[in-house]
Amino acid sequence: MLQGLLVATGRRSCVGVAFLLLAALPAAAQTVNDPGLQVEVVAGGLSQPTTMAFIGDGDILVLQKANGQVRRIIGGVLQPAPVLDVGVGSLSERGLLGIALDPDFPVNRHVYLYLTESSTGADTVGVPGPVGNRVYRGTWDGTTLVNPTLILDLPVTPGPNHNGGVLAFGPDGALYAVIGDQNRGGKLQNLPNGAAPDNTGVIFRVDTSGAGLPDNPFFNPLLPTDPMNRYYAYGVRNSFGLTFDPWDRTRATRRVRAICGWLQGRSTAIRNSPGRFRSPRPRWSSRRALWWAAASCTTCWWATTTAARCTASCRTPRATP
Repeated sequence: MLQGLLVATGRRSCVGVAFLLLAALPAAAQTVNDPGLQVEVVAGGLSQPTTMAFIGDGDILVLQKANGQVRRIIGGVLQPAPVLDVGVGSLSERGLLGIALDPDFPVNRHVYLYLTESSTGADTVGVPGPVGNRVYRGTWDGTTLVNPTLILDLPVTPGPNHNGGVLAFGPDGALYAVIGDQNRGGKLQNLPNGAAPDNTGVIFRVDTSGAGLPDNPFFNPLLPTDPMNRYYAYGVRNSFGLTFDPWDRTRATRRVRAICGWLQGRSTAIRNSPGRFRSPRPRWSSRRALWWAAASCTTCWWATTTAARCTASCRTPRATP
């Protein structure tokens, strides 16, 4: 079944918005309601594409969910070999899920990936279970991603759905990452008597090393290892998209729009003092929450071949000055 990449182009503005086609549907079957748009196939031959990033003019990196491959499209032509092949666990909604370019990509060439990392180094479905949902930073050398560094080490159980996987850099230069609730039921899912914050159902806001930012809504400089330091929002059941309101640029009211399965309790909950949770507000507004927990590092990250594995170095969580 052919799966491809579609592009919808505004005729008057000449601004292109690209869409990954997640089902094997020909372009002729798509319905375009806006007469100012036209739809055309940019590339075909993809397998379960999840998301993409433009690294140049007509130069696109596309993720494939189940086989952990990063494919490259140049000038509308899918290149014959992947630029990266990562071992992933792909049961249900797991897999190779998110990509984001560093705001300084033209200079540092950094690319961030969100993936459900296999525990064997090869692609798996189900058993054995994956080692975790993880965010890595790699460096684009013109042909592949090298020098991977573990940024976020996240839960993957019980799952297997609600893994999130969205990555995006905000206009503030911060890295935002979304993980779903993993089918857990704790305080982060707005259950007052549930388990303590466990890094599920949240939107992170961190720097490029994975550390919480001091202007995060729950940042506590007296407790640098508090997982809440890295939360921007919680109560997120799952998410398939994330963007930023271009018309709301003031620091106090900057809004992040997340496309979610739904927000548990209708919206993000607020922790108004250590250990206390109160009912969520019925709408998005200014900063909510963010976290990242101390990483318990094991082996892991990607390699260009499944045989060549390496061990990630662990970073001690720290408060950002």
